[in-house]
Amino acid sequence: KALCGNVHSFNYSNKAFFEGVWNSTTIKARGLFCDMDTEKVVARSFDKFFAVDERPETQFGVLKNTLKFPVAAYRKENGFLGICAYREGEENNLFVASKSTNEGDFAIMFRSILNHIMPAEKQYVFAQTLRSMNCSAVFEVIDPFNDPHMVKYDKSNIILLALIRNDYEYHPYSFWMVQEVAKIYNLDCKRLVKVIDNWEEFVEFYKSALDEKHIEGYVFEDNSGYMLKLKTNWYKYWKRMRSVLQALIKGNKTYSAIMQRYRITKDDEPLFTFMIQCAEEAKMNGLD
Repeated sequence: KALCGNVHSFNYSNKAFFEGVWNSTTIKARGLFCDMDTEKVVARSFDKFFAVDERPETQFGVLKNTLKFPVAAYRKENGFLGICAYREGEENNLFVASKSTNEGDFAIMFRSILNHIMPAEKQYVFAQTLRSMNCSAVFEVIDPFNDPHMVKYDKSNIILLALIRNDYEYHPYSFWMVQEVAKIYNLDCKRLVKVIDNWEEFVEFYKSALDEKHIEGYVFEDNSGYMLKLKTNWYKYWKRMRSVLQALIKGNKTYSAIMQRYRITKDDEPLFTFMIQCAEEAKMNGLD
């Protein structure tokens, strides 16, 4: 996708996402911005990484033989991805983008929260830091007013997740460096919850984490830099129920089709009935 100047964004397609067409190229196309004149990376995010049991290589039983301990467990916040990097001529010399573009609602939300948290003169200095390190700053952007998610937040915020070198290959700075930069610029930093020393500890942590409430989950990073994620049962359930409500409001499928599509069980039926009522009221009031 062509953006400002000759900057293009590269992002995997819906086909790659829904059909699992992942390879060494598609996993990089997740928040990757390149100057097509110089063929250099302007800004980038993480390579795509997967949940436990989502891919053959992330099957729980396989991980016992592939994880390199110790493994760091970071809390996974529930927002959207924000990326910024140095680029001369941008506002405060900061190129600010969401996962696939520096335009549109998500980039605007990110810029607005960044402006609230970091004054313009400090943004110039931050941009120079990113320039000298030749890296992008990757954030979880929390905006509970314009972009509410499953997890409840009381205020908007940006949380520094990583500093990643502007290169086609994935080369992150250390967590220590991320903490230091966050401290210098008074930014919230991702939270290290536990360092897991062996497989038995990982199994114990994983089983306990699945049952946690009011949290999206965790991101794991092993000693070799390999990353994967866990989403709690609570989060997955309520995200599925949100999709049910959206389908009911859209109204282009029968109730039985929705029940089958979203695996509505007998235990879910009272909530499903309530959602039908909510959807009917929403449609009557012109809401979507």
